[in-house]
Amino acid sequence: MPYRLKKGVYAVRCRYPHCTFNTRLEVDTVIMGMTEEDVEAEAMKMAKGMAMVKHDSLHGRRHPLLNPEIRRVAGYNQPIPVSTGWADPIGVPQR
Repeated sequence: MPYRLKKGVYAVRCRYPHCTFNTRLEVDTVIMGMTEEDVEAEAMKMAKGMAMVKHDSLHGRRHPLLNPEIRRVAGYNQPIPVSTGWADPIGVPQR
């Protein structure tokens, strides 16, 4: 059964010693996958990319955002209903 991320908010913290970077990022892009793990992995990649841009804009090139701590603090994976096929129109004779 396919899944979709709804209202995903991720907390990202830099593990560099004495770095103050600790932020929450909202992933508002539509992310879909066949399993919950697929959706979560893709959302983590997006959150990491967004955090790298924000970290570099705040701290410049003093140190990179390597191995950040990323965790989901809000949101859920919504199951997407799967249709079983084409519906037969009412009143149309079948051949």
